[in-house]
Amino acid sequence: MEELKDAIKTLVMMTVLCTALEMIMPEGTVKRYAKFIFALATMAVLLRPAIALVQFLTEKGP
Repeated sequence: MEELKDAIKTLVMMTVLCTALEMIMPEGTVKRYAKFIFALATMAVLLRPAIALVQFLTEKGP
């Protein structure tokens, strides 16, 4: 349960940080690439708990 709480906290902090940085960026191609990088980072934050769960389940075995 603690892992889920930490994952949600990390996701919220990442979202707030990305939104703040996106708001201060100038319009144009730099902002477009920054949005892409932010999306990749957000996906990494989302996938980390899922990967940990899969590893836990495979180590535990049947």
